[in-house]
Amino acid sequence: MHPKQKLLYLQKKVIDNSRQYFLGGEEIPIVNELRLLGVIIDNKFTFKHHVNNLHLQCQKDLNILKIISCWRNGAHPKTVLQVYRALIRSKLEYCCHLSGHLPQNILNKLDTIQNQALRICTGAQKSSPILALQLETASLPLNLRRQILTERLVHKIVSETNHPAYEKMMYMNMMCNINPYWQKKKIPLFISALNTMEVVNPNFVQGKTATIEHWEFNMPLFMEKTTPRCNSTINDQEIKKDKNTMMLKQYFNNCLHITYKDHIIVYTDGSKDIRGTGAAFFIPQINIKKKFSLNKYMSNYTTELYAIFKAVQYINTLNFENYVICSDSQASIVAIENASKVNTPEGLMMNIIKIILDGNKNITLQWVPGHSGIDGNEIVDKLAKEAIGDGDKEEEFFIGTQDFKAYQKKLYINKFNQHVKDSPKAKWYKQIKSEFNNKPWFNTMNMSRGNLINIIRLRLGHANVNLNLYKMKQYFTPMCLKCSLGQTETIEHFIFKCPSNYHIRKQCFKKISRLIVSDNVTLSSILAQEDIELYKEINQFISLCKRNL
Repeated sequence: MHPKQKLLYLQKKVIDNSRQYFLGGEEIPIVNELRLLGVIIDNKFTFKHHVNNLHLQCQKDLNILKIISCWRNGAHPKTVLQVYRALIRSKLEYCCHLSGHLPQNILNKLDTIQNQALRICTGAQKSSPILALQLETASLPLNLRRQILTERLVHKIVSETNHPAYEKMMYMNMMCNINPYWQKKKIPLFISALNTMEVVNPNFVQGKTATIEHWEFNMPLFMEKTTPRCNSTINDQEIKKDKNTMMLKQYFNNCLHITYKDHIIVYTDGSKDIRGTGAAFFIPQINIKKKFSLNKYMSNYTTELYAIFKAVQYINTLNFENYVICSDSQASIVAIENASKVNTPEGLMMNIIKIILDGNKNITLQWVPGHSGIDGNEIVDKLAKEAIGDGDKEEEFFIGTQDFKAYQKKLYINKFNQHVKDSPKAKWYKQIKSEFNNKPWFNTMNMSRGNLINIIRLRLGHANVNLNLYKMKQYFTPMCLKCSLGQTETIEHFIFKCPSNYHIRKQCFKKISRLIVSDNVTLSSILAQEDIELYKEINQFISLCKRNL
């Protein structure tokens, strides 16, 4: 019998260890936990052992960050942060949808790993506020990260009704709603993620299936004999942005009357505003106007593609042979043109290509300059805006992965920003920065690690000055011992006010002195500017004072 063959009971009751099980004459050992694909499953399905093991493993991995960072002489914080995200955070987030519902005191063990890693990356002191560290390194808390990743997984499952996990997830969702057991328990993370799906795609709850199909081609797109004809230029001419509208209009009209003189012209457009999204197409030769009101979470790019999709569908019902679809979304036309070069093209784009290739119509996609006074494009632009309010409601259960990620990103960044605003912590840092950014400010700073640590500690408000050292019981007094002012040595006192550093300050501060005289700025406002010249002057001052903050 293979040594990995073990028996695990999954039940809440006490296990009867007196029972024995045999396979091929050999006894199967009964265990309390089992490792499966990197996840430790215990007999009560709590995943506590998995989190505890993960905590011990990541504690060892933190030593790699310490070696790379080498305190003040190692790698740039950007590099150390990248190593953390690739080596440690990936482990913390692996199968997080299974363990995300555990009690907070257990999940806090994983939070401490991230907090320690962020301190190592930035060289921050242990007393630095966690909230400030997360903002400084552009790292969302793990609880939000778990929700984001779980919702993406659930979105992928519910978007495909033939997904192997779809029926099981729907069954578990039903059981969590009707079973009294879950009334007193924390709902599993992947079940609570379905609530977000109800907001973004409400139709799946009502049992409606998608009318947008997932096509399977007989061969890869780049091997197809024919592909959709796409022109992202006008008669192969590169149109510069500074061209006036009259010239653009003339270029396009010449293109229509010469290149497409025997074609039916179809104008398409999409629109998005605070009310929602809409799409429309317009065929001037036969005076056909169609408007569609879409999911408000769709991006403008998706609405443009959707307008093309509906136009292609309608074209197949007409008797004419030659068509040109004119769209002012150059990105959409380029994307359709390059679909064969992309590993996983979007489903909507694949539908457009499949309908064009399978149909017996001669369809060309042509870019038209937007807002250039072209009559058909101006009409369809107005129709698309009207469609948001009075267009035909499209019931398709469809919102692309990229649109969903964009919605998620905005949602959770707003949640985190609200948490920062409501929190009483990191008051000093909020004067410098109070909103989450996608990337840390130091990514583009060409400075040594030691100098960056000085600036980061100043921004965090926790550096090696007497007041902070005294609070951590590492110095006997909070007072400044180098001046006669009898003041505590704060960061601002050391940088701006201490008279013992007056001459060094005068020597180093050139740009800062001009700012102080003209605007009466504070240290926090200077640090908030993220200006490398200002930071260099501060580091020069610290170096001449023979201090390391």
